[in-house]
Amino acid sequence: STQSTWEGYKVQDEKPVHTECKQKKVKKTKKDPKPPPKLRLSPKPKPVSSESSSEEEAPKPKPKAKLGALAKLKDKVDALIAARRLTRLNEWRCAGCGNGINAGDPFNTALGKKWHKTGCFCCKVCQKPFADGRFTLVDNNPLHGECKAQFIADMKKEGNSEPPKEESGSVKKTDIWVCEGCGEEIGKKEDFYEELDGLWHPDCFKCAKCGKTFDDDEFVLEDEEPVHTWCHSQHQK
Repeated sequence: STQSTWEGYKVQDEKPVHTECKQKKVKKTKKDPKPPPKLRLSPKPKPVSSESSSEEEAPKPKPKAKLGALAKLKDKVDALIAARRLTRLNEWRCAGCGNGINAGDPFNTALGKKWHKTGCFCCKVCQKPFADGRFTLVDNNPLHGECKAQFIADMKKEGNSEPPKEESGSVKKTDIWVCEGCGEEIGKKEDFYEELDGLWHPDCFKCAKCGKTFDDDEFVLEDEEPVHTWCHSQHQK
């Protein structure tokens, strides 16, 4: 019985083991092979439409050369818009009587206008000129200081109860016409230009670039100096 009991055995780990016990043990100890690791696939990139890509992309800077050309073109257009045509004069029209003030004749300047020296720019009440060159402007009417009270009283009689607007003014008297260019006198009935807050002989009003006269042509101001329009355009190239 002992022999039958030990028939069919094998040695395992230096110990006798029945064949069936060995198989069972092998079955118990046998491990299933590990499954292969799963591959992790990265998500596919979403297709980008042309509209979204154009929105996300930063605008490309324009070439400097084109910007410079546009700036120069704008300067030329602005210069043409600002261009002024010279007008050759030999008299002004008096703001008072409407008659001419010939070149070389004495005149007064007041309220931004030209007046004959005598008789045309006077006090609204007493009709006398302003000997000291000072006046008071009440509702756009020039008055002597002593005539202001009478004028305001007359306004109230007419039903104007609101206080009038008042400001002081002065008369600029010109007896000799002096050219801003040469400093010489502009003679009687001589042609002249009135530009840049002054009077000029036509031959003295010259381009600051080429030094030539304008001959009643257009000009622009460059650094507060008169310049031919074509000289200004060439300078901007």
